[in-house]
Amino acid sequence: MKPAPPIGRVKASNGSRITLLTQEAQRYSSKTSRMFFAHASLAGAFGALSAVVGKLAVTNDSGSSLFVALASFFSRGELRDAELQWVGVVTLVIRVLLLASNIFFTAQMWRWHLKALSCGPTPVCQIVNTGTNFAVSAFLGLLVFREEITAMWAVGALLVAIGLALVVSDADASAHRN
Repeated sequence: MKPAPPIGRVKASNGSRITLLTQEAQRYSSKTSRMFFAHASLAGAFGALSAVVGKLAVTNDSGSSLFVALASFFSRGELRDAELQWVGVVTLVIRVLLLASNIFFTAQMWRWHLKALSCGPTPVCQIVNTGTNFAVSAFLGLLVFREEITAMWAVGALLVAIGLALVVSDADASAHRN
């Protein structure tokens, strides 16, 4: 949906021109300004997914252990020697698919991050993106890699987010002074 064209232009007392927008255009503008939260959140989630599939792709035993787990699940028993000879081939295919997924998720992360930056303030986009990335990374680490999320990890993630917020707010404060 495109915003409605302006009603007209008025000349201000200082000689500059001011564009008056219709109510529909103002509603569109406010809807767009809220969308950057969703875009930044998607960017953070895709960034975390990219990291997970990248880690799976380069881990030494991820492909073979994934294949053995899937094969034993579907065959409902021990693997036979004939099935074990395919482990190397299937491991390579799994790694290629994981690397392709890594490229896809990275591209999606950049797509949504740029969309967020185009319709929202950069500092807020960075904070939302980073916070979502930390949360999704913690959840996926717990789910996929059975990583332990300790209080120290949570405090560290919180300190990084606070530090980013402080850096961003300092940039905002210096911009207002100038």
